[in-house]
Amino acid sequence: MRWLLAKNQGSPDSQCNRMLLHILTSTIAVQQKVEPVPLSTLTKVKTMNPHNVLRFRAGTRHKTAKSLFITILVSVSWLLISTPSESSAATIVNGSFESGFSGWIPGDIASPHISLAVRPNGFNSGFGFFTSSATDAAMVASHGFDGGGPGTISFAQDIGVVDASSAMLRFDYRAGWDMLNYGGSTQPRVFSIVVRPAGGGASLASYEVLRANAGTRVLDTGSILAEINLGAHINSNVRISFEAFIPQSFTGPAFLQVDRVALSAIPEPATAILVMIGTASLLMRRRGHLAIRSALSLSQQV
Repeated sequence: MRWLLAKNQGSPDSQCNRMLLHILTSTIAVQQKVEPVPLSTLTKVKTMNPHNVLRFRAGTRHKTAKSLFITILVSVSWLLISTPSESSAATIVNGSFESGFSGWIPGDIASPHISLAVRPNGFNSGFGFFTSSATDAAMVASHGFDGGGPGTISFAQDIGVVDASSAMLRFDYRAGWDMLNYGGSTQPRVFSIVVRPAGGGASLASYEVLRANAGTRVLDTGSILAEINLGAHINSNVRISFEAFIPQSFTGPAFLQVDRVALSAIPEPATAILVMIGTASLLMRRRGHLAIRSALSLSQQV
């Protein structure tokens, strides 16, 4: 449990973690007061009750592991509910492009194969590529993923200050290209998320999403969900930019669409613990004493 205290001691997360640690240790202390025998001396026995509940015996008295499990589960759930949420989290405006590029900063390559634009369902650029199809509502941001390079096709948005509730960027993308039947490609085209300071400036970080290699042909990748962890930028006021780098000039047609851009939370430590407890519950039902032994081992480490 030492990792629970690794964060800044003054943050709400660390306070939540210390409360959780206090509850866990207090629960064990109560168990030890009722049964004045060290946890290391406990021995396990299976009872023949209808629910096959695993019990632990110290001397002549019994305590059910189920009661300890419920105590921890309720305590963690209370912490999750009582933890205050932030109202100033970073946000995405018009993430499904139903209002065109409103809220976004578009920037096309000088000579595009297909211009950067918001398009409705049903658009087809030819060359055997897929037809545009939104994953949320009826519009997508799209472009030809080719042109008179070298150059970059981009659309960006200043999202505000990133915090734990907005540090996961999610969006759907879909692409197709043909650099096999059209000669001249020797370098890959790369679609990335680039993080910059709010208002613009030098790149703070770049996260590659898709690489279309030279001499390859993919008519349709299908819709793919991308998830970019922005945890390294927490407490920073940033711009996120969807950038397609075109290294050469007209080396094969292509088409790329993006939709359903949103920000969400990265799971907090308390949430992760709750997930682990839920998993332990399933294991307890399937494997009985093995899951309970793991729970007691974790308690002793605290």
